[in-house]
Amino acid sequence: MHVAITSDLSTLDRMEGNLSHVEEALESIGAYMEAETILIFENEGPPGARWPDLEDATWDQKTGSKILQEQGPLKAGITFQVEGDTVYIGPSGTALPYSRIQQKGGFAGRGRQVYIPARKYLVITQGNKTYIRGIVQDYIWR
Repeated sequence: MHVAITSDLSTLDRMEGNLSHVEEALESIGAYMEAETILIFENEGPPGARWPDLEDATWDQKTGSKILQEQGPLKAGITFQVEGDTVYIGPSGTALPYSRIQQKGGFAGRGRQVYIPARKYLVITQGNKTYIRGIVQDYIWR
């Protein structure tokens, strides 16, 4: 008596083919995270963690009512770029010189005497991770 086990490897072959062209999935992830980052600006902070308020003196100098959106280069400069098997998401252009201090906080200005609290805009939430996992799964199994 013999037992024959056969297998259709076409599904594995298709999955392997999908993995060899990962750029499409990374483009989807980048576009999703770019939109999520813009939402953080619009909501003035990531979900459940509103940005620290501005000092009264700063509010007095502003014409708008939103934090980090007076002139808009940081929010407008958020973009993504796919390079090989990596997607980069973050600020570009004129926003770069002050983007780090806004994300991480610290001392700035002449003589570094002004403290700027961290106002995190590059954030990956658990919900983002779940959504990204779904993008990857859809990409592999299509």
